[in-house]
Amino acid sequence: PRDEGRDLRRSAVLLRLAALLNRSRSEGPLPELRVDGRHLHLRFAGNWLDANPLTRADLEQEAQALRTAKVLLSFE
Repeated sequence: PRDEGRDLRRSAVLLRLAALLNRSRSEGPLPELRVDGRHLHLRFAGNWLDANPLTRADLEQEAQALRTAKVLLSFE
């Protein structure tokens, strides 16, 4: 069914993001996640992204990959 496919896609995207963000297993605060349809927005505290440039690069690659699935990932 169509709804199940949508839920499965959404779960897969969230699982990919969780794996990406858990890579460092840091004790820092988790980013705030806002979902608006097919737009996902992550907001990180302070200068977390500047202090973690490899994760920023991974997020940029993930955002590009998700565009092919018509999902917009943004972060700050």
